[in-house]
Amino acid sequence: MTRILTILLFLSIISCSWAKKEPKKDTEIRLLFCGDYMLHKGVKRTAMYHRRVGAKGVSLNNKGFDVPLAPLRALTSKADLSFCNLECPIVKAPKGDAYCMKTAGAFWFKAPETAASALHKVGFHVASIANNHMDNAGPEGITSTVYILRKIGITPVGGGSNFDEAHKPVVVTVQGLAVGFVAYCSDKLGRNINSSNLKKPHVCRTNPLKDDNEQLWQDIKKAKKRSRLVVLSFHWGPREYTYQPDERIVSFARRCARAGADIIVGHHPHVLHKMERYDCPDGRRCLIMYSLGNLL
Repeated sequence: MTRILTILLFLSIISCSWAKKEPKKDTEIRLLFCGDYMLHKGVKRTAMYHRRVGAKGVSLNNKGFDVPLAPLRALTSKADLSFCNLECPIVKAPKGDAYCMKTAGAFWFKAPETAASALHKVGFHVASIANNHMDNAGPEGITSTVYILRKIGITPVGGGSNFDEAHKPVVVTVQGLAVGFVAYCSDKLGRNINSSNLKKPHVCRTNPLKDDNEQLWQDIKKAKKRSRLVVLSFHWGPREYTYQPDERIVSFARRCARAGADIIVGHHPHVLHKMERYDCPDGRRCLIMYSLGNLL
């Protein structure tokens, strides 16, 4: 039996069994799934207030971003792998604006590398970049985010410097178990800046309210071939701050489960939604978390 202990941000611990085929011995892994890491001005001001500088002006706490994330160490230290949704591009801070305060609008986000470094320092390993704010710094912001995350040791999923890179399944070995990650954003959310030129920066998108999701099914299938457990992160809607998932999203999530996803993690509503264990026709049991709210 393969047992996955899924630790949620709101401290519920769920023990479930998935795999249809039994491995030769028990494998227990702990996966931590968290909500949206949203680096809006309020978070940046908090970091700025708590910043500490040492000799020669070197930051001692990632320009203060370590502080709001510090309490998460109690959870990440118990997990074999920690995952969240990074809901803004990570860019090189411009001169005179170390916290990337200047944006194109109130709901346009971007953050400096120190914000991502703090995420890695507290213990996160994988981050979805498939969301409606990843376009806030243009195509270059997508490329920058992928580059910076990889440089500091976080694996991005759901986007890339081109179409092929974005849709390549991410597989991480956890305690000897191959865990595959696929991440998508709803086509109904935000701007779609994906180009018809497949060599340009790309975020994985599809419309969960329509039937044309062939690329998603292919990506889940590719991840399934390379891993024992497939995690699908989906930034869906249709609305924020609603406390129950739309029935159309429930139906779509179950289709994703039948397509091969073993754990489905929902984002975008910014509040917690229900969870369910869905029994697939092939004997697998899929854990669906419709929304994990906000990490920060």
